[in-house]
Amino acid sequence: MKKNHVVLLAVLLVGEGVAFAQCSTPYENGNSVQGILSGKTVCVTGSKPGWGGWENQEYHAPTAAGAAVPLIELHAGTSADPEEIVGTWAYSNTGKVTHTYNAGGGTYLYDIKVVSGVNYFCPGNIQFTTRGGKTRC
Repeated sequence: MKKNHVVLLAVLLVGEGVAFAQCSTPYENGNSVQGILSGKTVCVTGSKPGWGGWENQEYHAPTAAGAAVPLIELHAGTSADPEEIVGTWAYSNTGKVTHTYNAGGGTYLYDIKVVSGVNYFCPGNIQFTTRGGKTRC
């Protein structure tokens, strides 16, 4: 019985190591972040446990390092659910990304990690894809 617990613990630790490895250093620098986000729509699906199927599609207006510009939630793109400026985004020369949301939505700092062509916001291992321009996901 004790042997089974040790094996289970080892499997759990290895599984956790894989998840955290996605958001380990080194992260993308400012030039890379600009190419990944600036002028593109970021698509996030509700794949993380506890998110209840939450999805997001935010257009990151074009910018250069240090300049905060609009962050636009595209919604359904209909007259009943039009796009909306939900805050601003910026990035630094070192690659740190800042999302600042309107109406007390808070400010969030991220790094970006690319692992085998897959993008992640870190911390959180938030996987995302991008689409060129203001394009709904």
